[in-house]
Amino acid sequence: MAKKQSSWGLKPEKPATGAKATGTFELPEGCEDVTAFMGWDGIVVADEEACVVDMARRYFADVQDGSCVKCVPCRVGTRVILEILNKFDEGHATKADLAKLREAIAEMSGISLCGLGITALRPLADALDDFSEEFEAHANGKAACGPSGGYGESLTAPCQNKCPAAVRIPDFIGLVADGKVDEAVDVFKSTNPFPAVIGRVCPHPCQDVCTRSDIEQSVCIMYLHRFIGDHAIEMRRRGIVPPEAIAADGEKVAIVGAGPAGLTCAYYLAKFGHNVTVFEAMPAVGGMLRAGIPEYRLPNTVIDQEVDFIRDLGVEIQCNVEIGKDIPLEKLRKEYKAVFVGVGAHVGKKMGVEGEEDYEGVEDAVAYLRRVGLGDRTKPGDRVCVIGGGNTAIDAARTSLRRGCSEVSIVYRRGRDQMPANIWEIEEAEEEKVNFHLLANPTKILGSNGKVTGMECIKMELGEPDESGRRRPVPVEGSEFVIDCDVVIPAVSQAPDLGLLEGSGVETTRWDTIVTDPWTMTTDVEGVFAGGDAVLGPMTVVAAVGQGRRAAIAMNRYLRGEKVEDETGAMMKALVDAAFAADGTVDVTGYTPQVAQKMEMLEPEERVRDFIQIEQGYDYPTSLAEADRCIRCYRLLTAARKAVK
Repeated sequence: MAKKQSSWGLKPEKPATGAKATGTFELPEGCEDVTAFMGWDGIVVADEEACVVDMARRYFADVQDGSCVKCVPCRVGTRVILEILNKFDEGHATKADLAKLREAIAEMSGISLCGLGITALRPLADALDDFSEEFEAHANGKAACGPSGGYGESLTAPCQNKCPAAVRIPDFIGLVADGKVDEAVDVFKSTNPFPAVIGRVCPHPCQDVCTRSDIEQSVCIMYLHRFIGDHAIEMRRRGIVPPEAIAADGEKVAIVGAGPAGLTCAYYLAKFGHNVTVFEAMPAVGGMLRAGIPEYRLPNTVIDQEVDFIRDLGVEIQCNVEIGKDIPLEKLRKEYKAVFVGVGAHVGKKMGVEGEEDYEGVEDAVAYLRRVGLGDRTKPGDRVCVIGGGNTAIDAARTSLRRGCSEVSIVYRRGRDQMPANIWEIEEAEEEKVNFHLLANPTKILGSNGKVTGMECIKMELGEPDESGRRRPVPVEGSEFVIDCDVVIPAVSQAPDLGLLEGSGVETTRWDTIVTDPWTMTTDVEGVFAGGDAVLGPMTVVAAVGQGRRAAIAMNRYLRGEKVEDETGAMMKALVDAAFAADGTVDVTGYTPQVAQKMEMLEPEERVRDFIQIEQGYDYPTSLAEADRCIRCYRLLTAARKAVK
């Protein structure tokens, strides 16, 4: 019987604050059945029923399964340790075996080539130090492991765990570094079918937690996404890589919306062998990829080329079909075994100011960008005012420059540091001479003869924090001013149009989003699943992709008559998130600094002439050099569950 204890985050070189200083680890919600776990930072025992010896054996079995076997410590050393631990588990170990374990840890420490081999020894060393009596009892034949409720395991990395699509980032980058680009594509597409798209538009939260940043700069993960995606497109175009074919012998499934969530769901359902039909209201595929992201960031040809891989799987895509209008949702439910709702946030919200609906020249940013994405490049006016501080506002402003507008301004009620837009998007807009009126808010749209002539604004100052934690903007009395303009583009917020759900019984929120299980994406109506902006509201492409894949996995279980819920998967995600949050510092000594490879970009004066793509992409040598910067900081966590009584 093991004592409750935690060594997580308690190493001498680590900060000892909060829970970590007391030697406790609070299990997160959804992990109530976890009795103990071992991982990269130590060992946590939360229930005295846990058998540390058996968990150590299972942990090193997982280490062996996850090892790339490129170096001797992982290929040989971890196998030796596992063989000794098996003897403990089987009751054949001796005190000499206990000594051999300690010797193996000492000999292997610090010589592995990747994070898995380096950190795998830490929890075993902690287990031998903190639970030596349990190991000795097994060695003396005085103890044996009781029944276990099974184990869950997660082999991840800081970057991979942060990715909403759970892309196997160290795996695919390692393959790129070895020049195995085709294999890298296969690994990437095992969790995300859009490397070329994501490699152009992702906000790359993975790079925010890249261990390499503790040395000099994060690995440019997003640019490597694009490199392998463009490679796959070129190989398909040249016929070098034949189209993937899947025998569709499963059930009929309907997907509503050909955006990133719906297309991702279709891709994996087709790979599972199901017959998939996608219904799209717009005349072209892509959803918010095409309707919300300008071509200077994401060319439509790239969208079409990556969607072709999905068509190769036998997925049928019907455009100009609006579910709820052309075909009732109930009809889909009768004709298809399951339905996925992946409509994007295509409805722009109004500002609610005087004159907003009175004059020609006012158009919300969502509708504005959609028209441009579908081919309208006509000049809307000379002087444009965009209201908002998010990426949609930046996109609308920069798009206006490319449509020939002579003066473009952004009005935002907070300061530059509070803008929710990606900082690099803000900087590029500044380079292109977009005007920023910060700490200002519109109060009235002005017009004459039915057309916009200007916008009255008031200066703002930051007051006390609001419910989001940001300081609330407060009007400055008597500070009104006018901006002359003939086009006003509100970009304050957007939401999905869920009219298709009327009478369906599917639960929605007051924010016009669909209520789902966060892991399986099931709604409260059997056979109906949802994901992307329809659930999250306006979010990132990669978040929509992640939900589309999780929905496909759950739908496949549903269609096969299996249990839809995945308690172990949800449990491990919550546990790994908590483990990273309580993690100690990472030792990056001994690594040689390597500066990140530069992305070549068009000059600002050249960029604004048309919608040509700004970022020029990595070539083959540059990609291999950047991939070589990855230090492969894998992290493994194995958790024991309570035995079912």
